[in-house]
Formats: sequence, C-alpha cells, structure tokens
Amino acid sequence: MRVLSGKTLSMQLRTACDGVKRRVWIASPYVGNWRAIRTLLGRSWWDKSDIDVRLLTDTEEGSLNGDTLKRLAQKGPIHHLRGLHAKLYIVDDNVLLTSANLTCTAFTKRYEAGVLLTGAAAQSAITLYVKWWEPPLSRPVESSELSRIWRRRGSQPGEDTGKKLPTLFLLPGDPGDFGDHKYTDIFLDYPHFLRCYATLAKEYTAVQRIWPTVPRNFEVDGFLDYLFHWHRGCPSRAYETLAPRQLSASSRRSEIKKLAAAFRSWASAGADDGQWRKDRSAFVRQVLSPKRIGRLTRKNIRGVAGRLNCMHDSRMRDRFLDYPTNTTAAVRVAWKELLYGTAPLTERMSLCAGRLFGFKRSCVQELLGFFEPDRYPLRNANVNAGLRFFGFDVRAH
Repeated sequence: MRVLSGKTLSMQLRTACDGVKRRVWIASPYVGNWRAIRTLLGRSWWDKSDIDVRLLTDTEEGSLNGDTLKRLAQKGPIHHLRGLHAKLYIVDDNVLLTSANLTCTAFTKRYEAGVLLTGAAAQSAITLYVKWWEPPLSRPVESSELSRIWRRRGSQPGEDTGKKLPTLFLLPGDPGDFGDHKYTDIFLDYPHFLRCYATLAKEYTAVQRIWPTVPRNFEVDGFLDYLFHWHRGCPSRAYETLAPRQLSASSRRSEIKKLAAAFRSWASAGADDGQWRKDRSAFVRQVLSPKRIGRLTRKNIRGVAGRLNCMHDSRMRDRFLDYPTNTTAAVRVAWKELLYGTAPLTERMSLCAGRLFGFKRSCVQELLGFFEPDRYPLRNANVNAGLRFFGFDVRAH
C-alpha cells in the first residue's frame, strides 16, 4: 500500500473520477469553491447522467461553500453527519482515504497524505460510508437548508478563505466551467421533491390502485388533486402556504388509508378516471418523440402547451406562444435538450427555463411529467400542497 501526498494525491483523485462508471461518494466536512471542486473531480461524473453522486458533510461545524453545495445538489443527495471528520473519496469500487478536505487549500497549501484502498479494504470503507449515510446517524439536507447556507455564506470559498499559506502543489488541469445556473434556485429542490413523491406514491399504492391502466403517478396526482379541490373541506389547500404538518410515518400511512377510501368513492362515481391525463400524455409523447421533435411545428407547440395544466389560462399560453424570442426553432432546441439531453436533469431544466420566456418552473416540471409519467410526477401547487399536508418538507410552489 503506497502513501500518496503532494500533487500525486490530487492526480489520483482526478484520474479516478475521469474514469468513473457508477458512483462518486464523498465524505468531507469542508467543501471549497466550485473551481477547485471541478478541477479535483473533473467533469466525467457531471456529464454522465447515470452516476450515483453523494456528499456526506457536517453543515453545523464544517466550512461549506454555498454555491458549490447548490451545484452538487443537482447531481445527488447531500447528508449531514454531525461530528464528521473523516475524508473519503469513493469512486466505483476504490476508495481514497486521506486527511485532505474537498478544498483547494487542502490539496495545494497543506501537507496532506492518503492511501488508495482496493479490494476488501475498499469494501470495508464503503460499508462504513453506507452506515454513516443511513438515518439515524445522518439526515438528508433539505433544499430549504441548502438555500439558507447559500444565503448565509454565498459563494465564499469555505476553508479557502483568509488563508495566507503559500502554494505548495498545483492542481490538475481545470476542465472549465460547466452548467448554466442562472435558474438553479427554482429547481434546487427537485431531486428532494422526487424522493418525497416516491415515498407518498409507494404508501398510497400499498393501500389501493383504482386506475390500473393509468401510470401510478397519474393516479397519485388524481388523489392529491381531489384533496385540494374536491374533498369536503379541501384539507390540503391551506398547505399551499402553511408549513408542512408534523406527522410520524405511521400517522401518515393511517391518514392516507382513510383519505384514499374517500377518493375511491368519489372517483368511482364518475368524477375522474385518470383518462384525460393518459390522453394528454399520449399526445405529448407522440409529438415530442425522437423522430418528430426535430420537425416540431407551431401547431405542435401550441398543442403541447394547451395540454399543460399550468397553461390552462389562455392568456398565459398566448404570452408564451407569442413572445418574439420563443421561435419554433428556439422551442425545439429547449425541449429537445430537456427531454433528450445528457447533462444532469436539473441543469437541463434550468437551461429550458432560461431559454424560453413564460415557460418556467411549473411548465418545465409538467412537461416532464406528461412526457415520462413513469419517472416524473406532474408538479404544481396542488401537488406541493398535498405533500406538505402529508408532512413532507417540500418548498411551497
């Protein structure tokens, strides 16, 4: 086992990340500026959509760059472990165990050391990481907390700030910046939202499935729409603005079971059968299929926009369709990148929102939901309110 130090340490990390195939898991209480992180980690992990990226850190005691956390949150979850001091860099099945934090200062201005673990030794370290990652030892860092960190610390370089140490070693070559983050804030919580929705959907379908030929997410959408609009008293509506309820998992499941029965009774009377969602999805999928999206016409665009719930108001729809920069070519490019691009999902969402006037948060998320209903739920004010009603801490729409 060889001890690594100096530039060899940073080059070992960069080389491993450049060849990543499955995962990049990091444990570091200090996280530095984005330029240092992209230089240390390269960009292969960012460009590949199927890489499992995780960051374990200490949001209370660690020194964290808020801008970097926002960007990392686009690729995967961040967990808080109070008292974390270890530094682990897991790339596929190899582990770099080191004294160096994920900062420029650690890798260029300090005498750090590390060892590369492989085989059984690496698996032991990976098992330890998994143990630390799971509750109750650690907890997910929610989007609201990330926003607070960013507001409090902004783009401060974390540990890199205020250090007068001389530079001892150079970092690997900078791959250059990547990602358009102008609209990052409005999609910052999307990965967390997906996890919350998946939990609710799993608990709902453990109780019932009343529309077996309709995608699961569409039935859950119908359930949440019922609680917002049609159930006596509209119990979830107030949670469009209220803080999430404090519910235990067992209390939430009990409430879902009770309200699901009421939804089944209401829907079976002919009030809703989910078919309209299925029909809209079929149209969107057909028009935006790989073979047709490159030949998208103005009529197609109008048809897709008219099938989004958030554009039910013709004034909003016309504002989007008639805006001078929203040409047919511009819409083609934005929608093709969103649906078929290879960059991280939240980056593609940001790019789409940034390119098209009047096609922002709800529009982007609903288009995903109708195009790939098995992967992405429809998201709007009704859905957010429903999740908050059931105790999930998602951002108000």
